[in-house]
Amino acid sequence: MAYKEFISELQKKFKEKKQELGYNEMVFLEDGATSSNESDLSIIRETNIKYHKTESDVLIGDYIILHQCEGKREQICRFDCRQLYREYEKGGWEGICSVFCNLSPYSWMFFSTVTTLLSVASIFLISP
Repeated sequence: MAYKEFISELQKKFKEKKQELGYNEMVFLEDGATSSNESDLSIIRETNIKYHKTESDVLIGDYIILHQCEGKREQICRFDCRQLYREYEKGGWEGICSVFCNLSPYSWMFFSTVTTLLSVASIFLISP
């Protein structure tokens, strides 16, 4: 399966597991995404630092980000799509499912205030 097709299927699988994973919104951010909004840039910078040890306002790589909101508290969980694709190539969907089917509370990154989603990203709002 080609990478772009994998991304599309991966998003479908996350959507199917929405209830189990307990997230409110899913966002796919493509390599090169940026924003003029400071809170959005914060997510980009933190992702670049976490995955690439680089401070940059331009996203390096493709990511799926799950948002879990409760009141004024937001939690996010990031998935490096290239890394998941490599796992898929090795072991198919079974290996990928073990990554997101077994999310623990420790997988979520906590924020004290609700941030807005990246305006430049392809946003997939998923209703309960």
